[in-house]
Amino acid sequence: MKLNKLFVIGFGSLLLTSAASAKGKKRVFEDVDTDKDGKVSKTEFLVGVKSEDRAKKRFDKKDKDKDGFLSKKEFNSKRKGKKGSKKPKKKDA
Repeated sequence: MKLNKLFVIGFGSLLLTSAASAKGKKRVFEDVDTDKDGKVSKTEFLVGVKSEDRAKKRFDKKDKDKDGFLSKKEFNSKRKGKKGSKKPKKKDA
């Protein structure tokens, strides 16, 4: 009985995460960390993404210590080269 409840809760979390991703909403660490172990595995990261290949590459770039998991800090890190992150060019006078 206890196992069934855990399955239902886990499955519900996956559905909510997938629904949020499908709507284009920002993914939150606590929602993606479905097993609540304080880190996000690649499997958890890939749930509900549009492009699995792009998501795998993004995961690998974010995983700075290369342990196969994303810490909260790694998960929330900004991507370099993201629109709006560039410094404005100086104009020559």
